Amino acid sequence: MDFIMSTKEYLAGAKMAGSVQKLMTPGLAVEFIQPWYTPLSTTPSTTGIAVGGIGSTFTATPAGTTPVMNVMPGVQVRTAKPEDLRFNNFFFKEAVISAKAALEIGNFAAFGIYNNNFPILDAKGARVFGDADMKDQKKAEAKLNKVLADKTLFETNKAAFERWHIQFSDRTQALIAKKAKAEELNRAVLIDFFDGMVGEKAARQGALTAAWANDTVFLGQNGYDAAKMQYTALYPVSETKYEGKGVEITKTQSSYVTPGDERLSSLPVNATVFTLENNTKEVREVTIVQIQDSLTGYMATKDRQGVQDSSFVLVPQARFPKGVQFDKDLDDGRQVRGIEFYNEKALVESDFNGCMGVSVAWNKKDNLNVSVKPMFYQDDAASILKGALQSGRVAGSWVKNVYSGRETIAGAVVVTVVLKPKQKVSFQFNMVLDFPEIKLNKLTSAKKYTAFYPEAFGRVAAMLEEALKADKTMDARLKAFENLVPKKAVAKIYKDAKKQAEFKSLAINTLSFLAEATVWDKDDRFLVRECADYPFFNSLDVYFYGSFSLLALMPRLDGVVMKRFGDAILAVNDNRRRHHEFVNLPYADLPDPKLEGPRAVRGAVIHDLGSPFDAEPDAYDWHNVKEWKDLAPKYVLMVYRHYHKTGDMQCLADCKEAVYAAMEYLEKMVNEGENFPLTHGTDDTFDNLCSFGISVYCGSLWIAGLRAAAKIAELLGDKAKADTWNAKAAAANKEFESALWDEKEGYFHFFVTPMEMKDLNVEKYAELREAVKESIELPECPKAGVAAINAWLNEGEIPSDVELSKMELRGLKKAWLTAQVKDAFTASWQAKVTNDCDDVFVDTMLADTYLRLLDLAPITDEAKAKKNLLKVFNTNYKANSPLIGAANLVHKDGAPLDEFNFQAHDVWIGIQYSVMTACMMHGLVNEAATLGESMTRNLYDEAKVPFAAPEGFNGSCRLHPEMLVKAFGISATAASKMHKDLLAKGALLADSRISPKLPRNVAAFSKAFGAIAKSNKVDVEALFTLMHSTALKYTAGKYFRPGMVFALLYK
Repeated sequence: MDFIMSTKEYLAGAKMAGSVQKLMTPGLAVEFIQPWYTPLSTTPSTTGIAVGGIGSTFTATPAGTTPVMNVMPGVQVRTAKPEDLRFNNFFFKEAVISAKAALEIGNFAAFGIYNNNFPILDAKGARVFGDADMKDQKKAEAKLNKVLADKTLFETNKAAFERWHIQFSDRTQALIAKKAKAEELNRAVLIDFFDGMVGEKAARQGALTAAWANDTVFLGQNGYDAAKMQYTALYPVSETKYEGKGVEITKTQSSYVTPGDERLSSLPVNATVFTLENNTKEVREVTIVQIQDSLTGYMATKDRQGVQDSSFVLVPQARFPKGVQFDKDLDDGRQVRGIEFYNEKALVESDFNGCMGVSVAWNKKDNLNVSVKPMFYQDDAASILKGALQSGRVAGSWVKNVYSGRETIAGAVVVTVVLKPKQKVSFQFNMVLDFPEIKLNKLTSAKKYTAFYPEAFGRVAAMLEEALKADKTMDARLKAFENLVPKKAVAKIYKDAKKQAEFKSLAINTLSFLAEATVWDKDDRFLVRECADYPFFNSLDVYFYGSFSLLALMPRLDGVVMKRFGDAILAVNDNRRRHHEFVNLPYADLPDPKLEGPRAVRGAVIHDLGSPFDAEPDAYDWHNVKEWKDLAPKYVLMVYRHYHKTGDMQCLADCKEAVYAAMEYLEKMVNEGENFPLTHGTDDTFDNLCSFGISVYCGSLWIAGLRAAAKIAELLGDKAKADTWNAKAAAANKEFESALWDEKEGYFHFFVTPMEMKDLNVEKYAELREAVKESIELPECPKAGVAAINAWLNEGEIPSDVELSKMELRGLKKAWLTAQVKDAFTASWQAKVTNDCDDVFVDTMLADTYLRLLDLAPITDEAKAKKNLLKVFNTNYKANSPLIGAANLVHKDGAPLDEFNFQAHDVWIGIQYSVMTACMMHGLVNEAATLGESMTRNLYDEAKVPFAAPEGFNGSCRLHPEMLVKAFGISATAASKMHKDLLAKGALLADSRISPKLPRNVAAFSKAFGAIAKSNKVDVEALFTLMHSTALKYTAGKYFRPGMVFALLYK
């Protein structure tokens, strides 16, 4: 078995690949702006791969822009102007070096002033540049190139150079030391002496960031042609090849995050390697410059005030910031030179109280000329860059002028290399973002890496050195990522090598989210945001799915999270709060007592471990989750999953009390003589889909939770408890099958509402017994009678020649029973008579799948499981029509629910992976593969946000005539006719949703529907855009649930 692989091998077949122009062009899918919420922007321009250690990252797009950073714990930070946040601020210049190559003056005015103040002399003591020379730039340049041959120039001016404190670069000092030939020495001396005013003539130069949209000029330098930049990325590595005449430039950027290596993964360090290869026939000189702003002392303000999202805006601030040069020789032979930014005094109130390091490491044998300018005003960045590109170096001096200590600063690192034909050289930039403080509301701590490096002094250099030592393990670290997606497992889904590679991208790129969305502190709090829009930490209902990614990447930490949840489950907090729209109405009368309750009740499994704005458990206040039925079994299943995967018995023991408390709390919601805690509306992660009674989702999870709890009890030696929970699971499982399984249709119904004791008027029970005795024999005890009625409602075979569904039969039974003795039933029963639902729920098999993964007894047999999965595939995916994935909830014929039930129509990515996992268990390989391909298509081709996977996609929006009126200003009559034409031509489905067969390029669309546009005087491209933006939308970008993809690789 190979234990290493090269970057080239690792990136081979990566789905995120192509020209930057193509990758940055928005897809046809658009963000779903809903009536009640506008999501944070999630587009190719605002998303990308996470770069840096866990909890200390910035986002890098294919263009090289860095639109947001996740360095400030728990939130993402942007700048008011996108161009003001630059972590990839690289620039280049290339020059042809030959005996005939002439130096040029880049800033003639500054050159003249400089000569007046620092006049260099010839051997006779006369000024080299006389008044006549300074009247014309061409004359000055002629004199400049003539003096290159002066053999006495350096010795004549040596004393003056020392007096003037001229800073000579390493290359120049080496030439002086070896007493190089006059022309070579003089060339280097003059370039250094004139400090940015003189240099080699550029064959080409500019920014190494793509010119894109309105962002085309960077610090006065033109952006690179996006069509000539080839980009490839597979977390944690990206590679950009810059096409053009001359030296081939390749930029490879990577993070030190490594599967299983918590220490290295916590370091706030990233690396950017430049590889320069001279494929020309001339000697070439290439300069690479990085300009980096210091963020030390900065603040951040909330982006949208009063909105729960995690977006903040950077506010530059300065209180005596500093930049200093540092140098180090490494044991592997490399040299390091860089800049460390810091503040003279720690700024307690700052959001960026810490240090930054920017450096370059290179091999001594490559004879690079490396220089740094540790500190200059940010306003001077363009002129400093211009001089650095002109001369291929910078001086370390600081032009202070008037200094208040409140100026923002930046620094520059410059690398210049001379390449002979066919020569190839690599060197590595590193950035350290040492902002360790965690200052959340109700949580003050420090980032994880401070557990390894508690002392602030010297920490930047120490962490950098550790990261640089790890460079030699790069190939092994990439192999560790490759091993997270075993080829044998993927080959079971896809036979085609290209599709296997696409699935690898689909899986591994979800790990980028973990790096950028996590707060990880020195005490091992590991807090992962649900998403950028809903920044709740470790939302348990979502974590249940997404945490398969953490379990793959850092398995120990999954156990840490379970213990944290365990502590929260056992906590008590009597502070009362309101929920939903009553959060801000403390004195309003409540229509339902469920809308208010204590913050924490022992045994009640909470929704989350806090948020950036309220870092105590259960910050979520939309719903009173004390009533949710999915959280307790999910917690118990995850506790056992951690043991099943890692064998960590201590974690099991540590969580025992919480497991018992959670199960016992939910058991109290099971009425005497019944088998389930019944649902009462929005009682689970699908918090906009109402279910009642015994629901297929919560009911199956309850059974699974009982089985997992029983197994935990058994492992911990509590046989009595294990037997009790196993018995309850068996009884519940039996009722679940009889109540929800539809043999004729081959699936489990969404929910049924059983009779409860509160529905029965006990005083009339005897009369009811007598009235129904010919059809159903009821026992004398009313409680036993309720159980008998429920069993009777669940039973009954329908003759094959009778057109009657299982739900219709149940409804008829309920109505008949009620009609026999109306007074025998209370008002609560009347609401249940017609409240059963045979809609097809997408994640019906979740609990069964989890149990099978954990080698526990499943919910149902393989035949039923397979039938149900086929029902989901054929209705929620195929019959539902948009073919973007399996929708959450549809009618049994695949028809969508009402138009504005958005969550029902959503195709949640993590749920698709749940269904895929189940399909693979039951031999439905083609179905699993099809759903996987849909996700690849949606993320990489339609939305083009593969590193910011949203919660889901939605194809439910209709194109009504009113939209045509609004979009094109045509009359209602014209819009109605146009709408009918689009229906007739197949552009729309019968219910006005967009046809999945709509052409995906303007030319084909014009050919098919151009006549309709023309007849209505509508621009065909505008119609194309309107229809596609209506066809596919996506919600809640940068979401954790897609980590469920690793469930496919769990075993």
